[in-house]
Amino acid sequence: MKILIVGLGKSGISAANYFHTLGYEIYCYDKNLEQLSIEKWLLSSEFKPQFIDENKSLDLAIFEFILISPGIAKTQWIYKKALEENRKIITEASYALSILNQRKIAITGSNGKTTATLFIAHLLNQANLKGKAIGNVGIPFCDYLVNQDPQDVLVCELSSYQLETLEIKTFEMGVILQITPDHMDRYSSFKEYAFAKFNLIKCIKEGGLCYISSPTYDEFYQDIKSFGNLIKKIPEEFNSFNQNCYLQLTKNHEYCDFLLLLQEKALGFELLYLAKQIAASFNIGDEIVKEAISTFKKPEHRLEFVDKIQEIVFVNDSKATNVESVLYAIQMLGKNIQLIVGGRDKNLCFDPWADHFPSRVEKVFAIGECAEKIKSSLHGALEVEICKNLEDAVEKAFLYAKPKSTVLLSPGCASFDSFKDYKHRGESFKQIVTALNKRYSG
Repeated sequence: MKILIVGLGKSGISAANYFHTLGYEIYCYDKNLEQLSIEKWLLSSEFKPQFIDENKSLDLAIFEFILISPGIAKTQWIYKKALEENRKIITEASYALSILNQRKIAITGSNGKTTATLFIAHLLNQANLKGKAIGNVGIPFCDYLVNQDPQDVLVCELSSYQLETLEIKTFEMGVILQITPDHMDRYSSFKEYAFAKFNLIKCIKEGGLCYISSPTYDEFYQDIKSFGNLIKKIPEEFNSFNQNCYLQLTKNHEYCDFLLLLQEKALGFELLYLAKQIAASFNIGDEIVKEAISTFKKPEHRLEFVDKIQEIVFVNDSKATNVESVLYAIQMLGKNIQLIVGGRDKNLCFDPWADHFPSRVEKVFAIGECAEKIKSSLHGALEVEICKNLEDAVEKAFLYAKPKSTVLLSPGCASFDSFKDYKHRGESFKQIVTALNKRYSG
């Protein structure tokens, strides 16, 4: 039996490994094969997949099914051909979620979904409930299928790509964090992108709930109100909690300490509210919630402190790949920011930056394919210097910065013009800062 996997990212490789164990002969296609780091996989793999080229006359009838990886759009030639020929098409997420019977929570949104997923899994583990982060972060779906535990509670991070084709009612709880424009190179409109996220609501089991960020709930209420009791708005303020909750907005000293702890962790009030809902569903006490927040470590590349050189702080926020993520970052860090932005264009509009940057950002250092577009969007609002590359931008930002200011990498763009992914970009930034420290502090 032969199958074809289109796209060899993390989920594509996971699927190839899994379906090989079921006895399938694996064929793979990825137009960026030369840029992918698959040598380690090929060397360690127990099988050798067959790779197909740009053969537009490819006979799809020889494959039992075609597995499409999340980043592959319907306009891609194999995907399009499979649809036209009515071939069987599956995705890693839909296949795995259809056969996993564990309790499941799903998280999506434009920003913050990885932190939310990892925190909720951490909270469950603090309560000895075996939380497991899978999907877009943590363990790929098909990897988990190989070594699953029926006692696990699965916290699934899902992208809009994965949700586009998901149809099964499998989650007892869903979370849609704020949706802001992103991936406009894939979707024809912001509304189309948002509706891909809202597909999560259709995947909630009877009796379950999908919690939706307040701004997104309000913006799209007319479109989602037909879901009725399946959806619930996340409150904007703490006074939405009941009077018996020790997180109630009061002058209680313990609460104030808790609020300070929350601010230090920069988790946000939405996540605290969700923690309370999960705690209620899983009978987790308030003290365990507090302990979970105090012991949680945010993932790398998300407002990550890197170093301090001559009273100048360096922060890595490489995961910020859209306009709103950058606005969130500068809001969290305050003023006196030297901001490094740019990368591959996702057809986003950078104009909102002109309204928000001047009060917080001292100068912008732009890199990559989007540099000129960003400079044009900020014309008249802020000084923008176009830099040759990330290393050039870091050094220029450092030399421009005054003591007690911040050099922030928060690109607002995809990384693929110069890096393998946002992690590669973030690691490169940290290496550049380390080298800079040696030169100026040695």
